Amino acid sequence: MKTTIRRILVAVDLSESRDAAFDRALLLARGWNAALFLLHTQGPRPVSRFAIAGEDLELESNKAEQSHLRALVRSAKNDGVEVQVISADGAPAPAIAAYAQLVAADLIVVGRDFGSSRLWRSPRVAATVGRSAAVPVLIVPSRKAAPRTIPERPFKKVVVAMDFTVASAVALRVATNVFAQGDGRATVVHALPYASPMVFSGSEASWVIDDLRSRLAQAEAHLRGAIPAGARHRVTPRVVAGAAGQAILDVAAEVDADLVVMGVPRRNRLGELFFGSTFRRVVRRSRRPILAIPVAGGTYRWPGEPPAHVVNEGHLRAA
Repeated sequence: MKTTIRRILVAVDLSESRDAAFDRALLLARGWNAALFLLHTQGPRPVSRFAIAGEDLELESNKAEQSHLRALVRSAKNDGVEVQVISADGAPAPAIAAYAQLVAADLIVVGRDFGSSRLWRSPRVAATVGRSAAVPVLIVPSRKAAPRTIPERPFKKVVVAMDFTVASAVALRVATNVFAQGDGRATVVHALPYASPMVFSGSEASWVIDDLRSRLAQAEAHLRGAIPAGARHRVTPRVVAGAAGQAILDVAAEVDADLVVMGVPRRNRLGELFFGSTFRRVVRRSRRPILAIPVAGGTYRWPGEPPAHVVNEGHLRAA
């Protein structure tokens, strides 16, 4: 990810009275002196049986959307932010990824429930963009899901998900180099799966508890070694026993994080069904913004982790 953000594309939801994703994108654009691109996607509209009434309703809807869009543009210009509007037809997820690449955006901002109906809220579009885009994607929960005021200095407290894959290594680099600067802090979370001692009894339970403590200590030492030396004074390692998704959410709530950063390997829906998706579970349940870093081949292990390792010149001479 670029350390300088100059172009931000935000997918605006004109059905909301005040779009939380737009507000977040405007704050970032103002702070980074970045240009803002407002993407309004228009899917196929329902066809009314009563042609004349249907046309009238569609006309009124268009007028309301245009009025809302003009209000967003005025808001950005009043804050001194350069703004352009893009209106596109078709499915939201591919349109967002495509136009972000077209305008050379450094960051995409999208609402968690963008593109879903008011009756059935779903993070499907946001999660798809988070995996498929060519640049990082900031997924912003709705105001109802996260009724917190936006801080004037964004992203002072960051939680980074770590599973020792290439994707999580990239996420850690982004968090330490870009979003946890100055007096910011980052907490790196690694979840260690374990068998609950509740299913054992007597000496077996005692052995399981001792083994878990040993594994937690080893994992924390391993995690400390993975943090770049220059960032260790502002990065705290945390190893939590349990499911990865819940561990990320629990630590984010504990430290009152402003942002959760996750490296996201490219994976289609079929792959998610087979291997599961911690990313999608966190997106669905998080009350905090999530920065998704799409990483091609992100499921490969970090160098130094089996089966990957670093081959140096000495190894080559010995061979």
